[in-house]
Amino acid sequence: MRVSRLVIGLFSASEIAAAAAAAAVGETHRKHVRDGPKFPYDPSTTKYCTFWYDNEDGSTSCEDMPESWAITREEWKRWNPAVAESCDNFVVGKSYCIEADDEPAVPTSSSTTSTKTTSTTTRSSTTTTTTTTTTTTTTKPNNGIATPTPIQPGMVDSCDKFYKVQSGDTCDKIVIQNGISLTDFTKWNAAVGGKDCTGLWLDTFVCVSVIGHEAKPTNTKPDNGIATPTPYQAGMVDNCNKFYKVARGDNCAAIASKNGILTKEFATWNPKIGGESCSGLWLDTYVCVSVVGYKPSPLTQPGIVNSCNRLYQAVSGDTCQKIVDKHGGLTLADFYQWNPAVGKDCTKLLAGYNYCVSISSSFSVKAMYHADCTGKLHRQTTLASGSGGMCLDTDCQVASLDIAAAGDCPGGQVQISYWEQPGCQGKWFGYGYASRGQCRSLWTEGWKFKAVHLRCASEASDCVSQKTCNYDPEPARGICM
Repeated sequence: MRVSRLVIGLFSASEIAAAAAAAAVGETHRKHVRDGPKFPYDPSTTKYCTFWYDNEDGSTSCEDMPESWAITREEWKRWNPAVAESCDNFVVGKSYCIEADDEPAVPTSSSTTSTKTTSTTTRSSTTTTTTTTTTTTTTKPNNGIATPTPIQPGMVDSCDKFYKVQSGDTCDKIVIQNGISLTDFTKWNAAVGGKDCTGLWLDTFVCVSVIGHEAKPTNTKPDNGIATPTPYQAGMVDNCNKFYKVARGDNCAAIASKNGILTKEFATWNPKIGGESCSGLWLDTYVCVSVVGYKPSPLTQPGIVNSCNRLYQAVSGDTCQKIVDKHGGLTLADFYQWNPAVGKDCTKLLAGYNYCVSISSSFSVKAMYHADCTGKLHRQTTLASGSGGMCLDTDCQVASLDIAAAGDCPGGQVQISYWEQPGCQGKWFGYGYASRGQCRSLWTEGWKFKAVHLRCASEASDCVSQKTCNYDPEPARGICM
């Protein structure tokens, strides 16, 4: 139900007429407002909003919004926490809350305030004169701990440590950063919405410790005696016995490689990192890199590809070709590329060591002689997941690409970039596109280029589509003569 905010009293006929005229002015100003927002609004806007201002033309400035709609600046800030103090992110084409109903009670502080207010009868025009005297706010009148403002509604009185909620925060992230349990956090901040965390307010202080609370290092299990450092990655397994602090520039594959484990093992022990895509890794947070009872893999030579997802332990008598023959679909070129320490002639292959025989792939491709993916196979290769791409020399022997359906290219789209010379050098003749699971005939059936660069990419984002680059003109005749 919308509260009118009108001052009600006894009026003369002339006063009633004046009030009606003022109300008409208010209705004119109200042309931008709807019960439901017309435009997008910030997700941090109060969920209790019952009346919206649709900023169609910027006719009312951010600074004037509270006075124009007869609300306090505290209400404006509480309902629209994303609006900066500078107002530089108050923009046309967005909706803002100017009234809310059924909100949780806003906690009162021990401050004392005296206010003198005079208001007119229209919502769009309010004159206010305020004189305020405020004393220091404390969590309890006698505990001597100053409480910062604004605070989360429902906070306990005995709080002695506070945290200001930042953009992107969740309850899980806050408890991990502060080394407390989610149960304690929701008990100390009753209005955050429990474990679902639906009531967390941006730029508002929450309680992360209370008087008498003793912070203790958590253990992976009550009886395993292994202290878990904090903050740690949400969802980490209980039986972790070795930890790694995520540094700037790290990714899941690099962390796994540094610690001699597979990316799939790392993802299993840290399920909230987003799987092998690694979309949920947190900076400066501890992750699990070994568990109780885990037996490390045999020795691995340096330089092994980061995206490896299957290893093979070489035995006496193995050669690179023998290992390739044991693993269907693996090529000698890929084996050398994924395991550079074996050397170009496989003379540094060592029995007892692990070697990569499969990777998480963006796509696999066969370069074929005829335009319909038939004829002689020129080369078969796999592009590693997360790779920036690869150059494939066609040597005037490739007219089509047979692209496997499996892989993780976003949208399944593969970009083909045509180059005049081997090694993707010389003149550049632009882009072509294919999809995973497709036989793709190449430009000029391979007669006017000698290399292609392959990678995951969408046509809409390339420099030609964006009109930020130009390719070289097509040669007048083939260069493969």
